[in-house]
This record gives sequence, structure tokens and C-alpha cells, in this order.
Amino acid sequence: MTMRDPYFSVPAAVSALFLHSANNQRRLRLGVLCDGPQLPRYVRGVLDDLLRADFVDLAVVAEVSYRHASDGLHKESLAMRVLSAPVEARYQHNADPLELVPFGDLLLSIERLKFNAATVDRSIELTAADALQLRAANLDVLLNFCARPLKVAEALLATHGVWYFHFGDSRKYPEGSGFLRELVDGSALSGIELIQQSGSAGGAAVLSRALFSTTPFPSRFVNRFAPVWGARHFVIQNLWELSESGELRQVVDSADAGKQSVASRVPGSGEVIAWLAVEVGRRLLRARLTTQGPLKWRVGVRRSRTALFEESGEDLMSSFKWLDAPEGHYWADPVLCEVAGKPWLFFEHMVESDGIAQISCGRLVGDCELVDVRTVLRRPHHLSYPQIIQSDGDIYMLPEAAQSGGLDLYRARRFPDEWVLEARLLDFRCVDSSVFKFGGTWWMVTSPQVAPGHAPITWLLQADHLTGPWRYCPHGVVASSAAVARGAGAVFEHHERLIRPSQDCSRRYGEALVFNEIKSLRANEYQESTFRRVEGGGVPRLAGVHSYTRLDDWEAIDGGFKP
Repeated sequence: MTMRDPYFSVPAAVSALFLHSANNQRRLRLGVLCDGPQLPRYVRGVLDDLLRADFVDLAVVAEVSYRHASDGLHKESLAMRVLSAPVEARYQHNADPLELVPFGDLLLSIERLKFNAATVDRSIELTAADALQLRAANLDVLLNFCARPLKVAEALLATHGVWYFHFGDSRKYPEGSGFLRELVDGSALSGIELIQQSGSAGGAAVLSRALFSTTPFPSRFVNRFAPVWGARHFVIQNLWELSESGELRQVVDSADAGKQSVASRVPGSGEVIAWLAVEVGRRLLRARLTTQGPLKWRVGVRRSRTALFEESGEDLMSSFKWLDAPEGHYWADPVLCEVAGKPWLFFEHMVESDGIAQISCGRLVGDCELVDVRTVLRRPHHLSYPQIIQSDGDIYMLPEAAQSGGLDLYRARRFPDEWVLEARLLDFRCVDSSVFKFGGTWWMVTSPQVAPGHAPITWLLQADHLTGPWRYCPHGVVASSAAVARGAGAVFEHHERLIRPSQDCSRRYGEALVFNEIKSLRANEYQESTFRRVEGGGVPRLAGVHSYTRLDDWEAIDGGFKP
């Protein structure tokens, strides 16, 4: 990883759905609290959303300085300082979301205030005079981008409280993780939250949370890249929901959510040294292995009256016939559909020499034989996940095309070989979208690509027509963890159950299939529960599965095989 690695450029925003509110009776008044004349780079993205939105006004910016420069700061252990020099230096890059940058050019016309505060128990304590100035601004929300939260009592400075980002899953790391604790603890997921301090007895509530896969690199710089950039939309999304419905909905944790262990924010020297020793050993071992490398994806097909998610046993994968692609070609993301009484299989077709994928298909006959295989859709960018939708006598394809910057719907001019662009449904990078009709309404579940290689959040959208316009459903977060969010095939009905297949990407991409039953599907309420997990194994070198599709008694999955 170098300074010029394109992976570490600033990720594209995914906030397009939240920039316009139909409720224009009153614009929300916002205030910003910051440490001095600079802000972390990711905050510029937050401010850019606020300035483009048509339902909020930035009313005041307050710059905070402290009576003692060291107030409330953690002192890092000697091991941490040693780590930051030779180890972390390898991974620093020019898109660090926490790098301090000037922001005055964005807010030239906004009133500026200067505060001189103290810190008590790691919280900011404003003077009575400064607090009075903020109350006089009649703010709906005060956004705190300082390194410390305000005292709980001062959350009353705005009608809907003070909002701030918490770096870490607060259920496990109430003091924050700094995106290092997850590495030291070996946690598969690294969290980030938007917290609302309301001044109530509880003190704080989680408005949004996302759990990203923890980086495999021994670097907190790399580990914070995706979560921090990927949470930029939290602020505008919650403000949009406040504008649309007049209320905020908090994240509700399951009954056992509080049973996780709690660790202090800063690891001790012994913890860091032990962790680094394990990391060095693991990497030396990996260097000696010859079987490491990207998984090679293949499609498996079978005929069975019993669905995969209704079976049990360790040899499930061996019941599939694994199709052979030509040398240097890899097939993934299978989708079954029936046209004119014949079963067709569409799939992502990666040509190794090209470096990008196209969409191909073939007919299934006899004993799971795939015939008449041909490429049917090529574009200059990567294509995958080709969902097939039939409506009003027409056949549509909805392939993933995140590299194009949006989501495009194609219509079959002549099935299956000729497809024409029908409409762009979404204008931001999203992956693994599934469109289906239920209860007379068109629905979509889609995962915004909040950072390169990361899509740990899935949203629910709604439209009156397949071609849109598509609207985000208030409180429409389907899932917000890399362990369950990303789609693994189209939503489908099975024995009066509505099922959303997803994939576990917590430790590696496509580690396992996860089947979720949709319990409630309404414009302002979505509920699902996971009922089955299916992993790879049972077939030599099979290390992961990440797509599922079913048509009558036909089933298809894909599998990632070690080289």
C-alpha cells in the first residue's frame, strides 16, 4: 500500500437519497462544534452533504479551545509509540479520514463563535456564557466533531440533542476502540456509531451503527479507513428521517447485546507486544504457504425437492454438480429464471486476461448440464450479480455495476442475447441489489458501497414502478453488519415465507451463506431474522459460498475454491 494506491482515494459519497426532503415546512437548524480551525477530513464530507441538502441550515460554528492542552488526552504506552513509528508508517496514506484539514472555505457565511472549555472525566464542559450562546441559536441539532463528547447535561443545548461519532462498537468498547482494539483483540468486526446525547436519564442513544470487517493488516490507519469514511452519510440520513417523520428512531439491540466483554480503549504494552508477535509469526507462516491467493469461483447446480436451507449435514456442497468453465475463466453469482418453459442460468463471467467481468448465460438440461453458453452483456466496467425480473410481458436484467457509479436496468430486446438500457435506477455506487414485487409494491434491497470493498449496510427502497423513481423507506436499514448485510441472491418466496439470502463477509468475502426470513415489510418498518447459515466445505479446496438461487426444484450456488 502506497500513497498513490487508488484504493485509498476518498470514497465516493452514497448520500444522494437523503439530500431532498418532501417536508419543506421548516428547515432544520444545525450547529457545529469543533476543536479549533481544523476538522478531520471525513467531516468535510459530512458538511458537503449538509450544504447540498435542501432541508437544513447551518446556523453556527463554535471553535473550542481548552484551558489545558493535555486535558482528557490518553497517553499511549511505549509499545504503542514503537508501533506507530516502524509499523504504522508503512500503512499511512493520503486519504486518512482523521487527518486534520481546514474547513473555513466551506462555511464562509456561517456565524463563528470561539469557546474556551475545560474537560472533566473525558467530557467537554462549556462555560455558562458559552452554553447560553448556543441555546440562543435555537438549534434543532448540535453536531459535535470534537475529540470528546459534551457533558450529558449540555445535550439540552439543542432540541434533538447533541450528535457525535463513536469510534467502536459501544456495547464492547464504551470508551471507543480507536480502531486498534479490534486488531489486538482479534475481533472480526470493527464498529462505528452516531450517538445522540439527549440529556435524558440514559444520557445517550445510538442512532446509527455499522460493523465493518476488520482489516487483515496490522494497522489502525487501515482499519479506520472504511468505517470512518463509510459513516459519513449517518448524519444526513438521520436528519432526513427527522425531517420526513418528525422523529428519530434509535438502534434497538437484542437482549443479549450487553453480554460482550468490555475493554479499555488503549491497549497496554504487554497486549501490543503479544499481538505483534502473533502477527509476525502468522505472516511468516503465510509466506511459506503456496496455496494462498484469491479464491477461484465456480457455479454449482443441483435438482432437489428440498431446499438447501432446509437440509443439514456436512456434505451438502458435494450434492451440487460443479460446472467447469474454460481455462482462465471463472463463473459466479448464478441466477435461475424460466422463460418459455425452459430453465436458464445467468451468471457473472470473469475472464482472467481481461480483469473485468461480463454477464453470460446458458440453458439447463438433463442432469444439470449447461448448454448454449454465451456472453449476453458487456460493458467497459465490471458487471456481476445479474438479477432477472419479469414484469408485464417484458424481461429485465439488473446487474451490479458499481464501477459505473450507479445501478442500471436493462430490458431484453431479444432474449437472451440483446439487452438495451431501460433506466438508471440509482445514482450512487451500490452492490448486490435485489428488486421484487410484494403486496402490489416494488421493493429493493441494496448495499451502498460506502468504501472500496466494503458494503456492510443494506437499505430498503420502494417504488410505484419498476423503473422508479426509487425512494428510501424511513427507518429502512435492513442490516448493518458485514456478517449479514450484503445480498447473496434475489429475495424470494418459499412456502409462504419471504426469504432474503445474504452473505457473511466478516472475516473474508463470501465466507458463508446466511438465510434471513423477512418478518415485516412495510414502508416504515422492516424486520428480519436469521434462521440458517451454510458454509463451504465438504468438497476439496472449497473455502466459501456467497450466492444462492432457486427455481422449482433447480438450485444453484457458487463456491470459492483455493488455488
